[in-house]
Amino acid sequence: MVKELNEFGVEAYGYDPLLSKEEIDGFGVTALDNLDVKIKMDGVIVAVAHDEF
Repeated sequence: MVKELNEFGVEAYGYDPLLSKEEIDGFGVTALDNLDVKIKMDGVIVAVAHDEF
């Protein structure tokens, strides 16, 4: 999914409380430390079934 989005010039960010920053970066996205960020986003994709989300 990220590869396809990157082909369209999408800047993708990732957050997962169960993964390290390095693991998230490995998916080709910029890792976020938390969800309390002030970044303008046009969309959000939730691709996990964690209770936190």
